[in-house]
Amino acid sequence: MLHEIIVDTELNIIKLSNLGASSLFVRFIDNPKNWGIYKQELGENQFCCCILNDEKDINIYINEDGDLYCYHIIINGDEYTLEKINEEEYFNFNNPITLVTGHSGGGTSIVVKLLKVLGVHFGEDSGLISIRKPHESIGFKIWIETIEEENSNVLLRKKFKQISKTYSYKKDLVNAFKMPNIPEKIIKISEVFPNLKIMSVIKKPSLIQTTKEGIAFQNKTEDEIKKMQYFNIEGNPIFHIDFYKFFTDYQYVNKVLKFLEFDILLTSQNDLEYLKKEINFDEKVLKY
Repeated sequence: MLHEIIVDTELNIIKLSNLGASSLFVRFIDNPKNWGIYKQELGENQFCCCILNDEKDINIYINEDGDLYCYHIIINGDEYTLEKINEEEYFNFNNPITLVTGHSGGGTSIVVKLLKVLGVHFGEDSGLISIRKPHESIGFKIWIETIEEENSNVLLRKKFKQISKTYSYKKDLVNAFKMPNIPEKIIKISEVFPNLKIMSVIKKPSLIQTTKEGIAFQNKTEDEIKKMQYFNIEGNPIFHIDFYKFFTDYQYVNKVLKFLEFDILLTSQNDLEYLKKEINFDEKVLKY
């Protein structure tokens, strides 16, 4: 571990220094908002300063020559706590878990938000239910970014255990994580997690887009979209979620919940309409 973190509450900055010879990659994340504040690559003997605004609950994720670290910082006035999230000694990779994927800007966040309201666990590091997006486990995200074709499953499991406590698997809940644009790494992920299920959100570009991801999605070709929504897997169950049906038919939502092995089902269309209000669903996204 060749890095140093200093929190200066007077200047309202977090300084991170690379004390080693290898480059390291660092992300500063606003935990409740599940949003990146700042990211940087640091060479030998370089440092960076993350300037804070109103952020009080921050995770710092570090990739140091392939090893993954996370630090949790809570700032309260002039005081703060800095805690290293330790490596998990044992993680049962046979635990069931579901990947929600699709094309970025293609409706994955709002699908996940509804599932989170119902009680599906998407990771302690995926932000509050109330946020709009992206609802992604940052620990899973940086782990997936390290995956290379030549990596052994032993190495990939070692790296995941370094960061797995940020996700915090819940044995009494249905566990899932969201990551769009995944086809090139899905085989390696499924080898690490043998009981992986996959749900891919199938959505056409809407007439009206309100986010930069949505606008980018709208400008993709049909082939580019299909590449991220339909892909090869090896033996894992997959559910292609029809975005339109998911937000218009409660019985279809129940099919998705049964696939997840979620215990509580919707009893009427009123239940779905209630959930849509809870997540501030915009009906405009159903217009193509």
